[in-house]
Amino acid sequence: MMSLEDRLTKAKIFLITNKDWAWFGQLSCYLSFYENDTVPTAAVDLNGNLYYNKKWFEELTDDNIRAVLCHEILHLAFRHLDRLSYRDHKLWNVACDLKVNEEIKGRADMMLTKGALVAEGYNNAWKVNIGQKSLRVTDINERTSDQIYFELRKHLPKEFDYECDLIMPAGSKQEEEELKKKGFSPVNSDQAGRLAKDWQGRVFSATQQSRGSSPAGVLREIYKLENSELPWGQILRQRFRRMAIQHKWEKPSKRYFPRFYFPGRTKANGIKVIAAIDTSGSMSQAQITKAISELYGLARTFQFLELWVTDCDAQVYEAKKVKAEDLSRLLLKGGGGTDFRPVFRWIKEKFDDRIDSLVFFTDCDGEFPKDKSQYETFWITDSVNAKIPFGRKLVISQDN
Repeated sequence: MMSLEDRLTKAKIFLITNKDWAWFGQLSCYLSFYENDTVPTAAVDLNGNLYYNKKWFEELTDDNIRAVLCHEILHLAFRHLDRLSYRDHKLWNVACDLKVNEEIKGRADMMLTKGALVAEGYNNAWKVNIGQKSLRVTDINERTSDQIYFELRKHLPKEFDYECDLIMPAGSKQEEEELKKKGFSPVNSDQAGRLAKDWQGRVFSATQQSRGSSPAGVLREIYKLENSELPWGQILRQRFRRMAIQHKWEKPSKRYFPRFYFPGRTKANGIKVIAAIDTSGSMSQAQITKAISELYGLARTFQFLELWVTDCDAQVYEAKKVKAEDLSRLLLKGGGGTDFRPVFRWIKEKFDDRIDSLVFFTDCDGEFPKDKSQYETFWITDSVNAKIPFGRKLVISQDN
């Protein structure tokens, strides 16, 4: 009789050698298997360690085991383990499981395990049973994990039973010790960013090398996560690229020197862009999530920018300089009324108005400054009819 370890290896080999599963097969190479009885079923961490309960696994068919592997691979591909942010861990796990199981269910050569969380129905009539609660989630096949989370949060009670399979990075030494006691290899917050970036590269490579076998739902989720709707390159490229090159007399142009003395070209550093996210009560979580996605697109398009992000409603909360990889871990405050003026006052006090641009994500329902800003201001909104006193309005679609 084949051992469980051999069956796990067999499942991995199936994914690697079957052209219809090449995408999963390539990513399965980064998984390591560890028996762990503290896990009721299976769980995964950012290192790609898949922990499994031997007794539970021994009852599974080969089709079940392949489904479990693909389930955990999708968690890593969708960056479910480094995008928890301010969300409730258990509810986030529910939303993520719904998303990955929706991609796996009904596929040939694999079968979800008994009791796996799936949405039943079609089109706009999806139903989800969690404990004693039956929920309706619309268009679950088209939604991202984030959108499913916000939909579920409206209806689920704060306390409910659910076995989590996402081993999140430890936020403290105490959490690290608790994970070690359970037999896990904890990932700290410093390691999480690097590991998440590694998985991004692996997913990109697998997607490029297995064109035609990448699941449609996978590509849709990754696209919505990593691609902004606004064409930042078209909107700002010419402006920022001109500013990225400065002419300085201290370094004369070698092209004409010594006959003529012209300033040389050097790369500019510290081009400041302030991104303000309206977190007032009138802004939905879906709108705030969309703002983060757009900022991610901006940061990736112009990596030379000095990007500052602040959350605000009627006041400015925490303002910090960030990179693209920091955006998924932002903890945003707010929920009050809307007043745009404190952001402009903060820019004046902090930078003496010496910034290139302000990018303001808002529904435009608030108190505007009376005077036009000295810098370019972009108002990013899903309100088509919103009126702005100055600057440029850029409209994005509102998620359902």
